[in-house]
Amino acid sequence: MQNSIPPSTIKTRTISRLGALLEDHTVVTNIHPNEEETVIAKSYSSQMGSKGANTSIAVLRLSRTKPEPSLIKTSDRTDPLQYRSQPLEGGMTPHFLIAQLEIQREAVVQAFYPIMNETEANIFSEAQDEAMRNDNDWKDTTAYFHDLGVPNVVITLGEKGAYYSRNSAESGSVAAETDCEVIDTSGVGDKFVGADFAPYLAQTRE
Repeated sequence: MQNSIPPSTIKTRTISRLGALLEDHTVVTNIHPNEEETVIAKSYSSQMGSKGANTSIAVLRLSRTKPEPSLIKTSDRTDPLQYRSQPLEGGMTPHFLIAQLEIQREAVVQAFYPIMNETEANIFSEAQDEAMRNDNDWKDTTAYFHDLGVPNVVITLGEKGAYYSRNSAESGSVAAETDCEVIDTSGVGDKFVGADFAPYLAQTRE
């Protein structure tokens, strides 16, 4: 999704994330252990992780107004990197809220602006299959969420792009990019929300 708003007219907005806060534990060994084999680890480290953390980092990087160097942590570094988060309990009200399906689906569906893939949309709307659909079929699916009180819905369709609906008054399909080579699709949903969608919403005219 490309933004055409001139930089001089952009006003900063606050983006927060709703979801789980997890920690990844990484053990590095010189060999790949066989089944039930015990080996001595070369190093052990822990760091913040989860889908929500991935999205938060993507939002942060894309929100910078001036180019800055990126720091990549490797297992050979000895100085720890410090992480911190801004809690909402202090009264801060975000302009936009991002969430992954890490918590109860009822909370996610009714919270705000759901962005789902085809499988998730079928599960939530209790559809019987996920066969190839046309725009009218997805319109019926998004109508289910509108009936629950959700004003805006986006369904990502992989190589076919995405389908969006706003209160059933405006809906349509957005074609996927075709001038890029796909190497790895791991975390592509996180990247769609964090790197493309959230910064676009956060940039508004004065």
